[in-house]
This record gives sequence, structure tokens and C-alpha cells, in this order.
Amino acid sequence: MPQRPSCRGARPPVGDRPRERLTALGPAALSDAELLALLLRTGDRGADALAVATALLERHGGLHGLARVRGRELKDAPGIGPAKSASVCASLELGRRLAARRLHPGAAIRGPGDVFAHFHPSLRLVPHQQLRWSPNITFRGPAELYVDWDRQAPGQAP
Repeated sequence: MPQRPSCRGARPPVGDRPRERLTALGPAALSDAELLALLLRTGDRGADALAVATALLERHGGLHGLARVRGRELKDAPGIGPAKSASVCASLELGRRLAARRLHPGAAIRGPGDVFAHFHPSLRLVPHQQLRWSPNITFRGPAELYVDWDRQAPGQAP
């Protein structure tokens, strides 16, 4: 099958493209830039999706920095508009949710590890301390307590 011409210059060989590498090698084999390029799907004038993804990661100090960026800041980056910004933000949020092991109302807290596992995913990227939940704690014996969480907006008094 002939390759279609591109206005973005020479295209990488088929085996070097992120989608084909993902299919052949699995997602763990791809770099952060390649995975991000798959989300972006297309590039910009003069730059393919991989170049836009690489520049975006460099601009924000890598994936960790990109995870801290707000959507409106992201859509102003070269090659990123509202649709790509929404896609990247949604993907990062899905990752955060997947990583979070939430305590549910009535769940037992058996030690500091349970508290850490609950709060770490949502607070690790916050640049300053925030009280975001108000716990209603009930003791159910010498080794267990049960918590029901009331979510609070930042700055709201408990």
C-alpha cells in the first residue's frame, strides 16, 4: 500500500511509528512522548504528533509536570487546541482515578498506610497543603475505626 504524501516532511518508517510499536511491542515499550503522541493523533504544521508530544513534555518538565497543568494552559501550547487538551486532561484524570485506592464510607482504617493510600493520589500533585475532606470518625473496637468523608472545597472551613 503506497504511503500518502505528507506536508510535514519525511515520515518515519512504519515500524518506528508509535501505533505500530504499540501493536508490536505493547504499551510498556513506548516512551512517554510516544504514548502522548497516540493521544494527540495528529501534529501541527511542520511537526508530527510525536514532535508535538515531545515539545509538550519538555515544556512542562515531563509527564509529572504535564499532570499538573490545567486544561486552559495546555490548549494554548503549539499544536494543542481544545479537543487535544480535553483528551490529554481526561487521560491524565483516568490515570489518577485508576491509581487511587479510595476508602469508601464505612471502610476500616487499619493504619497510616490506609490513610496514605487514600489521600496520596489526589494530593501528590498539589503544590501546597490543602484540607479537602472532613472525616466523621467512628471507633469500632481497639484496632479499627470507620470513616465517612465529607468533601470540602479548598478554602472552605471544616
